[in-house]
Amino acid sequence: MALSIGGIYNIHDISREQFKKEAKNIGLGSKLAIKRFDNMVSNFEGALRESAEQLRKQGFEGVEDIAAQILQKGGMHLQ
Repeated sequence: MALSIGGIYNIHDISREQFKKEAKNIGLGSKLAIKRFDNMVSNFEGALRESAEQLRKQGFEGVEDIAAQILQKGGMHLQ
């Protein structure tokens, strides 16, 4: 399943400007969109690591490696 933000599909290329553009497309204010974008960017890594830890405690193996790969190849970046 593909998801675009402001017409951009590659997570590395999604920026604040694409969030502003998409907000306008769906009828949201740009201030709200930027607030959400900044919140996601600042909390993404911590939430991913916390989720991996919870899964590890439940017996899932390799979740730390998966989290590290997500951070290396995906993640969210301020642009």
